[in-house]
Amino acid sequence: MRIGKRFIINASRIYPRTLKKRIKKLLSYAGIKKTAESYLGTSFILSSLFMLLILSYYLLRGGLGLIPLLLSLSVFFATQGIFIIYPYFKSERRARKVEKVLPDFLNLMAANVRSGMTPISSMRSAAKEDFGVLSEEVEDAIALSLGSESYERILNILTENINSVLLNRMVKLLTIGMRTGGKISSLMEGASEEVVRISVLREELVTSVRSYMLFITLVIAGGLPFLLNVSTYFVQTVQGLQTLIDPSELVQSVSTSEISVEFLTILSYVILTATSFFASLLVGSVIDNSMIQGLKYFIPFLILSLALFVIGGNFIPNIVGTINIQ
Repeated sequence: MRIGKRFIINASRIYPRTLKKRIKKLLSYAGIKKTAESYLGTSFILSSLFMLLILSYYLLRGGLGLIPLLLSLSVFFATQGIFIIYPYFKSERRARKVEKVLPDFLNLMAANVRSGMTPISSMRSAAKEDFGVLSEEVEDAIALSLGSESYERILNILTENINSVLLNRMVKLLTIGMRTGGKISSLMEGASEEVVRISVLREELVTSVRSYMLFITLVIAGGLPFLLNVSTYFVQTVQGLQTLIDPSELVQSVSTSEISVEFLTILSYVILTATSFFASLLVGSVIDNSMIQGLKYFIPFLILSLALFVIGGNFIPNIVGTINIQ
């Protein structure tokens, strides 16, 4: 067991310190109870195993080539990317859950303070199971304080484990208000109203930009696959005509096409993949105000565009029509 842990830790040494620090913070935000070294070492070992499995498969089939090498490297880096991005998405999901219940939590804390409880006792009493992630983090923060830390320190511990802009603003507001002698219950109610107002504005913003997302989706899913299918069918038709005509009868200005249908099909897959990727980043920056968040739209965009491209390839000849040379 110790040998395995040591091997995983040694595997993480290839990563730079800046990445380890970033992963450590993301793991804390995501609630993953692992060290950065253990997490990165595990990702490197699994990525290497997947790459070796693909290489072994092609070796058993008769040898390696450029395509198997590129495929294995792509799987390696894709697995690495999934491991690195996963904590980010999980931390964002946790932050959204916290922001959803934060107003109710603050109002309950304010009611507890009015009833005569101390701030720490009111926080502990408000940590109901219905609040999910927020209640768990509050209980952990109070447990870490061991009853000797100040109320401000407990609030700061929450911000260290939850990556929420609204929670950070609420903590700053309460901290500054307490330092200046403000009434805690009034501060909590004001913070609750502010969180609700920001959440409503965010929902209105998302609603207003949904039309842009719909437009982008239609262009990617419908327009681009159709144009690529038409291009592929055009090249296929031209090559079919060229096989029916004697090369000596062609005019000097007319040359045979050097682009194969197979090459154009592979190029279409590459174009659809790249377009889906950049479109997902664009949608993420518009809706979620984060390009990284847009990566969650990449797989649906890619599946939809590739499916329409494959389906359209069977219907385009019937729509455009075939050319028969007698």
